[in-house]
Amino acid sequence: MLNKRGNEVRVYRLLPDAHKWPLSWIEGCHAWTLPGVRCPLCDSWGEVALEYPALKTPHLKRSSRSARWPVSLDEFKEMESALAKQLPSSTKLGPGAEFGPFTGKVVGRVADFMWKSDWTLFVRRDAYAALEHKGVRLPVSVAPSLKGRSNGIAELVELQIEALAVWNVSSLKRPSTCQLCGFFRNGLPDSQTPHILLSSIPSHVDLFRIEQATGTIVCTDRFAKAAKTLGLSNVAFKPMAQSESNWMPALPAISKVNLAPKRRSLAANSVGC
Repeated sequence: MLNKRGNEVRVYRLLPDAHKWPLSWIEGCHAWTLPGVRCPLCDSWGEVALEYPALKTPHLKRSSRSARWPVSLDEFKEMESALAKQLPSSTKLGPGAEFGPFTGKVVGRVADFMWKSDWTLFVRRDAYAALEHKGVRLPVSVAPSLKGRSNGIAELVELQIEALAVWNVSSLKRPSTCQLCGFFRNGLPDSQTPHILLSSIPSHVDLFRIEQATGTIVCTDRFAKAAKTLGLSNVAFKPMAQSESNWMPALPAISKVNLAPKRRSLAANSVGC
């Protein structure tokens, strides 16, 4: 696939290298959180990986299992609307969004990249600097508060990776969105991955998320080549398809006979809190 300048565009899903680093990970949570939402049509759900470590929201509840417990749709919309007025207009909000610095612990040895699950990414400062020296455009980094017995913990920073790209809806099978809470499902089986809309790939940063699948971290070919050249550890690259579409079908509303599955357990992202 070529971009508007005629250059081939390659993107990859960024993942932990579980084969070489199976015993190294991070546990914990960010300082504040929005609760999950309880929708009459979609059940209770919350987003994965709407994480803003550089944004402070002290008026929200401190992160905990109880703070993530779903509230009614009306209550959530009221909280979300009030919060949106205090944050940059580009901030994507949703049930379960987390804010503020990360607090937790490191398990195992410290690699160049460290992970909490597949969607919260930490990197050593020297690796961050080396990538930038290679011309990689990285998101803002924030120092976490981490404990552990391994060397190098103080060198880790978290990356604020934002949801900037979208799926190409023409690659989806019967996509649907809830007109009440905004829950989106792509209609594909778990074994199939949609295409990224080529025109939505950001030009100012080489690491980003998918708006409809925020737990998916995506990098450009520039990032992948630099990380491989530098020999950075605990990172793997899975090629992702991208395509352009000239049509945008209207997404059907989710109804009671078209219920969406839960996005995730509301307590799933609260280990160590």
